[in-house]
This record gives sequence, structure tokens and C-alpha cells, in this order.
Amino acid sequence: MTTEELVACMVLRGLTVADMDQFTIGMLLNYAYAHNRIQRIANGESVPDTDARYKQLKSIAPIIEEKYKAGQISKEKYDEYRKSIERYGGE
Repeated sequence: MTTEELVACMVLRGLTVADMDQFTIGMLLNYAYAHNRIQRIANGESVPDTDARYKQLKSIAPIIEEKYKAGQISKEKYDEYRKSIERYGGE
């Protein structure tokens, strides 16, 4: 994403350039994500709760770890599980 695209993205979501001066890029991306999520909920869409999903995945992490170490889960499945945690803001 170019700077111009980022600015356009934020302006479409109601921020001014002066507002953007106060934020880091990470804060702007979080704002855009939250704004989109709120808009989707307002439009009646079913939006998954990423925080709840992350907590759920983390809660079963010890079980997955045990099964992997015991050879009950393949390396591919274990790696897939780890990536799913990372997608939800994990380690």
C-alpha cells in the first residue's frame, strides 16, 4: 500500500490528515480494521470475534503441543495450528 492509498483509506473512514498526524501506522491500521468491523456489524453481517477466537486457540495450545510431542499430530497440522494462532494476533 502506498502512502496515498493509506491516506485515501483513512479519509474514507472519516479521519482527517490532522488526525492521522497523531497516529502511528499501526494505530491507523487498527482503526481501519475496527471501523470496517463496526460497519459490517451495523449492516447486519455476522462478524467473528477475533479476540474470543484467539483466546480459544490459546486455551487448547497445551493439548496440541502434547499431541504433537506424542506423535499424534503431524508436523503439518501442528504448523497449521501455530499459523492460525498468529493470524489472530498471537505470538
